[in-house]
Amino acid sequence: MTAVEVLAKVLKAGGSIAGDYQQPKLRMVWRDLKPMVEAHREDLRSLVRQSLTLTAAYRNYWDLSETQVRDTALEAKYRGEITRLEVQGNPAVSWLTLRTSATAYHSETGFCPFCRERGPLHLLAEQVEMEFRNGR
Repeated sequence: MTAVEVLAKVLKAGGSIAGDYQQPKLRMVWRDLKPMVEAHREDLRSLVRQSLTLTAAYRNYWDLSETQVRDTALEAKYRGEITRLEVQGNPAVSWLTLRTSATAYHSETGFCPFCRERGPLHLLAEQVEMEFRNGR
């Protein structure tokens, strides 16, 4: 099992990513996952750092006001940073981060970060599109 697969398994089991770039933490709810996490400790630390950085970039973009979103230069700056981080990192971690960050943002605000409207989270379409692009 790869470090990315372990990370996905921990998150699917209800675990979470916490801390900051200097002290990244992967919180687990099931102790039986600990041996897998220990086996990939250093790789997971790097992946969790990637996720924390990307989560911050997503949140900064999603928290822009409607007026700021209409500022095409400002929007391009934020979107460019997100794209750079997604391309620079592991694609599977980028997708896991998008999914968990969007779900958390929606739970906290009631707004879908993709359409910026109050109501349902439009993640399914994003997932299908991503899986299609990755040939799954």
